[in-house]
Amino acid sequence: MVLSCGVLLPPPGAWLTWVEVVLSLLVAGAGVVQRREVGTRWPWAAMAVAASLSVTFAAFVEGLGAVAPWLAGSLLLLPVLGATAERPAVRWSWWIAGCAATCAVVWRTIHPAAGVGFSVVGVAFAALLHRSGAPGELRANAALLRRTLARRAGLSAERSTSSDDLVDAATRQLSEALHQQARLVRAALRGQTAVILWLDDRRAQARVAALDASASAGGLHGGPFPDGGGWFRLLRRDARVHRIVAHTTSELAVPWYGPDSPPVHAIGRVVSDEGIPVAYLCADRDGLRAPFDEADEVVVDAAAREVGRLVHAERLLLEAARSRREMELLYRAADALNRALTEAEVHGIAEQLFAELVPGSSLLLVRADDQGVLTAGYGSPDLMRLCADRVIDPVDSLVGLALQRRHALPYGSTPEESDPPALGAGIPSPRSGSLHVVPLFVSLEPLGALVLWSPDEQRFTPALREQIRLIANYVSAALGNAMAYGRMARQASTDGMTGLTNQRTFRERGREAVARALRQGRVATLILTDIDHFKQVNDTWGHAIGDEVIRSVAEQIRLSTREVDLTARYGGEEFAILLEDTGPDEAAALAERLRERVRAVVHRAGDQVFTVSLSLGIATLPDDARTLEDLIVRADEALYAAKRGGRDQVRRYGRDEGRDEGRDEGRDEGQGDAPLER
Repeated sequence: MVLSCGVLLPPPGAWLTWVEVVLSLLVAGAGVVQRREVGTRWPWAAMAVAASLSVTFAAFVEGLGAVAPWLAGSLLLLPVLGATAERPAVRWSWWIAGCAATCAVVWRTIHPAAGVGFSVVGVAFAALLHRSGAPGELRANAALLRRTLARRAGLSAERSTSSDDLVDAATRQLSEALHQQARLVRAALRGQTAVILWLDDRRAQARVAALDASASAGGLHGGPFPDGGGWFRLLRRDARVHRIVAHTTSELAVPWYGPDSPPVHAIGRVVSDEGIPVAYLCADRDGLRAPFDEADEVVVDAAAREVGRLVHAERLLLEAARSRREMELLYRAADALNRALTEAEVHGIAEQLFAELVPGSSLLLVRADDQGVLTAGYGSPDLMRLCADRVIDPVDSLVGLALQRRHALPYGSTPEESDPPALGAGIPSPRSGSLHVVPLFVSLEPLGALVLWSPDEQRFTPALREQIRLIANYVSAALGNAMAYGRMARQASTDGMTGLTNQRTFRERGREAVARALRQGRVATLILTDIDHFKQVNDTWGHAIGDEVIRSVAEQIRLSTREVDLTARYGGEEFAILLEDTGPDEAAALAERLRERVRAVVHRAGDQVFTVSLSLGIATLPDDARTLEDLIVRADEALYAAKRGGRDQVRRYGRDEGRDEGRDEGRDEGQGDAPLER
C-alpha cells in the first residue's frame, strides 16, 4: 500500500539518486549473504525491508521521478529474499511483492511496456535462483513414500480402501519427521546438506524424501538414483556409518549434486527396518572445510537409528490398519456371500470383493464339472475373451496344477519358467504383470479355481495372498451352497424322470409367457401330446420299459425344440410345449417333425423290439384363447380329436378337430386301440 501511494505522487528532483544507490547495494548484499548462509537470513532481510521503506517514505516527500530506475532495480531483488524460504507461500509472497512493486514503479515513471518486462525478468530471475539451489524445490516424493509404507504393511497403495485416511496420515507424519531429522542432522554437523533418500519397493532406486540445505548448496536434484551406485554400494556394505573426503568425479561421488558441483565431504548410513534396507541418511560439507570425524559418526548413527524407529512405528500403525481392514473386508465378504443363493450372485459379489482388494486386477472363475472338465464360468471381459469357450487343460496348465496340488500357484507373484501356461497351451495368457491362481474346494470336492491377474509386477505380496486365500474360502463355501440350492430348485421345478419342467412350474412360467405375449401383441402356440397306447406298453413290457419310453420321448422333445421354448412333462405320458413368437403353421411343422422322430425310435425289450407314436393337439394365442388355462383346454380338445381320428397325427384347434364329435375313447385305456408294432 505504501509503494502504491508513493507512485501516485508527481516526480520531483533527483537528490535521492545517491541514497537509492546505497540502499540498492544493501538489498543486494542481503541477497548475497542470504544465499551463502541461511542462518543470517532474517537480520539482512529486516535491513533490506527497512531500506525499502525509507526510500518509499522519501518518495512521499520528493517523488519518484529521479530514483525510479534504481528503485526498480532494488525491488527486483525482493524475490531473492524469499528464494530460500522453506514454505512455498513465503517464497511466492516475496516474488509477487517484488515484481508487483517493480511493475508499478516502472509503469508510472518510465513506460507501461517496460513495467511488464521488468516483472517478467524478476520472476525469471527468482525462479532461476530457486531452481539452482533452493531446498524447497526438493520435496519429499510423497507417492513413493505412501506406496512403500502401504505395501510394507500389506495394504493396497491405491486410493480405494477404507484405510486411505490412515495411510495418508501416516505418510504425512513420517514425512514431517524425516524433514525434522534432516534439519537436526545438518545443524548438528554444521553441514551444507542433510538428505534422507527413500528406496522404492524393489530397492532398485532411491529418491530424496527429505532434505535440508544451506543457501550455498547449488545444483541439487531429487533423483531417482540407481541404488547400485558407488556411494550407495558403500553404505549397503554394512550397517555402520561411512564417510568420504571430497569426491566428485570418482565412483564414490554423492548423487544428489550435479556434475559441475564443487567437491564435498560426505557421511552416511543405511536405515533398516527389521533388517530390510528402506532408506539412506546422508550429509555433506563443503570440501574446503574440515572433513567429518568420529564425533560426527556418532550423530549420524543415532539419527539413522531414530529414522529406523520412526519407519518401524509407522509400519506397525499401518499393519494395525491392515488388520482392521482385513476384518472389515472378511466380515462384509461373509455377510454378502452367505446371502447369495445363486452362482451368478456369488460371481458378482466375488468380483466386487477382489476389485476392492486388488484394484485394477482382472478376475476369472474357472468351473470344474463332475467329469473334471475345466471351463471359464465367469470373469472380466479381457480374460473371458482369452478363453473364448475353450476347455482349459486340466493337466498342462497352472489352473490344473493348482487343483492337483490343492495349493495356490505360483508360489511367488509371477510364474517361473518351468511353470505351465496359466490356462493351458491352447489359450493365450497375459504376458506381463502378476498372476495368482487359487483352487476352490468344498468337502474335498473341486469346484474350480479363481484366477487373478494384475498389470503390476510383484503385485501379490505374501500378505495379499493370505487375504485372497481367506476370501477364496468364503467364495468356495458360497459356491457350494449356491450349487446345492440350484439342485434343490431344479428338483422342485423339474420332473425327476425326464429333466423337463414339471406341471406346477409349467403353469407358473406359462402364465408369465402368455401375459408377455398379450402385452407385446405377439403370438404363442401350445402343443399338447401323449404317447399312443402307453398303457399297453406298461402292461406288456413292464413299467421299467415304460419309463424308458417316456425318457426317450422327452429326449426327442428336447432335441426338437429351442432353448427358449417351455417344455414340460404334464402328467403320466403327456407332454406340453409352449412356443413363444410361433404361429400355428410353424408349430404344426414342429409337431410333425417331432411325431416322425418319435416314430423312428426303435425300443428294445429283451430280444423283442417295438415303436410308439404320438398324438398332438395345437392351440394358438390369441386366436383360440387369451389365458393359459383356456389355451390348455383348446389344445386338449385338439389332442382328443387326434386320438379319435386314429392317433399318430397332429390336429389344430378350430380347423380339423371337429371331424370327430364323440368323446367315447379314453386317452390311454387302450380301448379300440390297434396292437403295438413288434
